[in-house]
Amino acid sequence: MLSYYHPLRGDILSCLEENEDALRSFAKATEIDPLNLDAYLREGNLLLHLEQFHRALSCYDTVIDIDPLLSEGYAGRGATLLKLNQYQTALACYDEAIEIDFLVADFYKGKGDAFRGLEE
Repeated sequence: MLSYYHPLRGDILSCLEENEDALRSFAKATEIDPLNLDAYLREGNLLLHLEQFHRALSCYDTVIDIDPLLSEGYAGRGATLLKLNQYQTALACYDEAIEIDFLVADFYKGKGDAFRGLEE
């Protein structure tokens, strides 16, 4: 039960811009339950927001390793790769996310952003 408390606490702390405490909450959640996908996703999202791209990629890679059918892991990885100007790899991530869950409009937006990056 505590593994669910910590990601929610982390989100609240993140909203309050207490980012280091938020990251500690996410880490605590994954310490309690190393398979807590929600905690890894939330941590990755915060790290992406903080422009700590390589750490964010690590979180998303963990999500994909644990559950390769969870589209959010690929989408988070794609969003991070866009920030690193790795458009071709980001495009592949969005393609994977769309293959898993084709009803999420944000995945198509990310794919479009990757295409635009390739054209520049």
